[in-house]
Amino acid sequence: MMKQISVDAVVKRYNEYKAIFDANEGKLAERKQFIESQEKELRFSDFSVDDAWEVGSAIYAAAHRLQLPVAIDVRLGLQRAFHAAVPGAAEDNDAWAERKGNVVLAYGHASLYVGTDYQQKEEDFDVSSRRNTHDFAAHGGAFPLLLPSGLVFGVTAVSGLPSIYDHSLVTATLKEFVSAQ
Repeated sequence: MMKQISVDAVVKRYNEYKAIFDANEGKLAERKQFIESQEKELRFSDFSVDDAWEVGSAIYAAAHRLQLPVAIDVRLGLQRAFHAAVPGAAEDNDAWAERKGNVVLAYGHASLYVGTDYQQKEEDFDVSSRRNTHDFAAHGGAFPLLLPSGLVFGVTAVSGLPSIYDHSLVTATLKEFVSAQ
């Protein structure tokens, strides 16, 4: 059965998350702690291709309402289960969403968490990770789909906004999806 995600609730939570990140700008430890709490909270005992469609569609609806030009990508394992672009999104946003999603699948954490971790260590991800920058980007916007055990089974990614706002849009939607269960 499809869950009904309230677009109004997603928009409200998106603005709340943006405010949290804006208030803690430059406070890397606090940012990592907040993302860790999201990773512990946003877990799924069941998540289907229909659920990927519901989440992706809710992100699209919220982004469209807010006129946010983003590309949206939901993958279950390596299978792309949902992909769309809101008007104004660029071709490059598709590649960025995929690259951020690859970080999640490789590291098991939100792409913003991984990027923040490198920043906190005063390291450049593009250099220190030794990952191909054509395939990996440790910028906010990709969040793991996690089982209760913490095992990553997929990723939801958005690209087109500043990193913390991409992250906020994804996590606001996932939070509302979890709340609708």
